[in-house]
Amino acid sequence: MSDIPNFTGVPANDLDVLAECLLDEIERKDDTCASDFDVFSLGVNDGTRMFVNLACGAKAPHVRFGEFRLDDLMAGWEAIEQQYDAVAGAGPEAVTPAAVSKLDEKLLSLYRSAGSGDGEPSLDTGIHIPFQGKPEVPQWSLFVRNETVRTLVCSQEGADVAYELFSHASARTMPPNIIYMPRVDPLLPMGVLAPRAMQQIEAQSLEADVVMFAREGMLLWRKTAAELWKTYCLIRDRIVTEAENRRGRLTWIFHGAEQLLPERLFEIACRLLSERFGDDRCVTAWEASRQGYVRRAISLPDVVRALAQGFPDYRTAAAGGVFPMVVDLQPGDSARQIPRRIEDAWERYIRRFTKEFPLRAGGEVHRPAVIVLTLLGVVTVGRDAELARLAYDAFTETLLLMESAQGLGGVRPLSEREAVGVARGRFAAAV
Repeated sequence: MSDIPNFTGVPANDLDVLAECLLDEIERKDDTCASDFDVFSLGVNDGTRMFVNLACGAKAPHVRFGEFRLDDLMAGWEAIEQQYDAVAGAGPEAVTPAAVSKLDEKLLSLYRSAGSGDGEPSLDTGIHIPFQGKPEVPQWSLFVRNETVRTLVCSQEGADVAYELFSHASARTMPPNIIYMPRVDPLLPMGVLAPRAMQQIEAQSLEADVVMFAREGMLLWRKTAAELWKTYCLIRDRIVTEAENRRGRLTWIFHGAEQLLPERLFEIACRLLSERFGDDRCVTAWEASRQGYVRRAISLPDVVRALAQGFPDYRTAAAGGVFPMVVDLQPGDSARQIPRRIEDAWERYIRRFTKEFPLRAGGEVHRPAVIVLTLLGVVTVGRDAELARLAYDAFTETLLLMESAQGLGGVRPLSEREAVGVARGRFAAAV
């Protein structure tokens, strides 16, 4: 942002000012609509209370804050933490969605019991517990998960680039001290992961005021709202500049698109997919996928192969079904070939994700949420129309991320353990 926010030094005022700045940050550049995958958690902690934005969602026009009593939070914290450790220690293969949801509800109940009743907390609320200031000098903390941050933390070279950009030797001015956490368990919410990370940093006597969590986001903290915003802007600008400079030396990822197959074939394919998946699911064909950068993407073999490796962060993976199903159509295909192409793709998908690498437990069939028909279009599948829409948003967000991370080695797909954690853990309801 070019304008300097009018911070007053009064926490109640500065929370609102900083929240408005952050809302502006997560608006989409093209349609000014905030993404479902761009969120922030902002808090100020005076050692006895903390004020954190509530679970109002990134698309809310205003941000509401709740007050939480630290003594009440800490009274039940250790027990919750031990239960999460037990779940994570068992590994994703032994986890059930019900077990994770039960723990999440316990955590939210703890937040509610320590809160002032102003509104619903989120699983991110606990992020701000470690940053305990004093009444006269509160501590400010911010967790950001947006397109710029994901460009770094979801890329192949994210850790190397982070240390290169923010090492003291490479900076013209004193940069923040950044630590990059390369392994983040999808079974644990950020409200538990962040305090755990801060314990580890303190135990190792490391100097840090920014932590990057692979696939998740960025956490930073400062003594004032003005310092917090200044640091965030410094990091944001360096990531954007570096990514753009590196990408500028490469051929555009969506270069060389081929002509799509006729639209009438898309209608045939959509009908066949509805017959296959539509009994208890909403199947949606996206005409927009035959336009713009999505049109280019689905016609390029290299891009489609990269998409088939899966989504690069936990939230888009959950919404997009972890791995899209790719129906490999050829330039000369007619209506006669489409049924066989779809059946072949479905058989490959079942063999891979139910038999060879089961994403679900007990032999349950894992069904795709995103179906990419090369040279034709994109279809999404969800329990309802909203989840089908969210799956398409996850797909388009991933394409944008693939473009922005192109110069940082490209996006890094989930490992098998991470993919199973998403499919069987807290996000299972979405996939």
